[in-house]
Amino acid sequence: MTHYRNRQVSQDGELVTLLGQCFRNEDHFDGLRRLKAFRMREVVALGTPEQVTAHLDHSAHFLDVLAGEVGLSLERRAASDPFYDQSGERATFQQIVPVKHEYVYRGMAIASVNTHHTFFGERCSISLPSGGPVSTSCVGFGIERWLHALADHFDGDWDQAHGAVEKAEKSLA
Repeated sequence: MTHYRNRQVSQDGELVTLLGQCFRNEDHFDGLRRLKAFRMREVVALGTPEQVTAHLDHSAHFLDVLAGEVGLSLERRAASDPFYDQSGERATFQQIVPVKHEYVYRGMAIASVNTHHTFFGERCSISLPSGGPVSTSCVGFGIERWLHALADHFDGDWDQAHGAVEKAEKSLA
C-alpha cells in the first residue's frame, strides 16, 4: 500500500497484485502443508465499498469454480488473522464482524478473501475522487499450500493435476 500513500485512486478503482512472503510460528512442520514461510499471491482492490465488495464476490465465485473444476473439496469458513494480539480490538472486531473467510482443504487454509474497509485508506492517506478514504479488499492464494492440496488430491500425479488446472482455466476464461 505504500505505493499508493497520499494518492487518489481512479473513479473506476484499481486492482493490484502482490507476491509476499508469509511467516508462521507453526508447532510442527509437514512438507508443503506446514512451513515456517510460504508465498502468498494477493489481488487487492482499492475503491468504493461497492467496488471492493464486487471484487470479493468475484473472487469467491472464482475460488468456487476453480475448486469445483479441479475437484478440490474446499470449506469456506469465517476466520481471523492469528498475528493480531488476540486480546486486542482488531481480533475482537474480526470475531464480531467476519472480515476474513478462508477456503480450507483438509484442515489447511489455502486461500482467503478479506475486506479491510477503510483501514488502509485512512492509515496510508489513500483517497477516492470524492475525497473520502479508499476501501480495500483482497483475495490471497498460498502458493505452496495450493501445491500441497493438488499433490494430495491427485496422489502426486502432477500430469493429472496440471490437466485439471488447464481445464479449469478454460472454464474460468
